[in-house]
Order: sequence, then C-alpha cells, then structure tokens
Amino acid sequence: MEDQPAKQQHYLTMQAPDPSFEAPSPEDEGDFVHRTEQYAREEPLKAVGVAFVAGLIMTLLPIGGIIAGLLRLALALVRPALLILGAVKLYEEVDRRQNY
Repeated sequence: MEDQPAKQQHYLTMQAPDPSFEAPSPEDEGDFVHRTEQYAREEPLKAVGVAFVAGLIMTLLPIGGIIAGLLRLALALVRPALLILGAVKLYEEVDRRQNY
C-alpha cells in the first residue's frame, strides 16, 4: 500500500518515467520462450487450459472490427483536425503581420 502514493504522485506530476527502465532485449524474449516451454512441460494441463482460454478470448473478441472501427474514427477526425490546424496557422500568420 505504501507504493501506491508514489505511483499516483508520478502520474499526477507528469514526471518522466524512470530512465533505468529498458525495453526487453532479445535475450529476455528467449528466456521468456524457454520459461514458457519449461512450464508447458511441467504443467501440461494448465498450459493447455491457458492456451484454450487465450484462444477463446481471441476468437470471441472482434479484433478486426475493433481495429476497423478505430481506423474509421481516425479517418473521420482527420478533416476537422486539419481544418482547426489551418485556422490556427492562419491566425498566427495574421497576428504576425499585424505586429510588424
């Protein structure tokens, strides 16, 4: 529980993340694969159960529909965003010319 305020403080102050954090290296990914294979050998029934549940979730979730919807939303928002950007740039140019 003591760690939670520190996390909240990090998000509330918008500080940069810890620079010591690094993305996983290829060696770490190989280690993950090795540990996964070892777990599947030691606990085959649990591994099959986890794979079944993951497959079921991936089948039930309409991933293609979600991606298509997000793409459609992004494309619908491009025109208004460009219009607003153009208006801001026009205002900046008019303001710059009036100040000279």
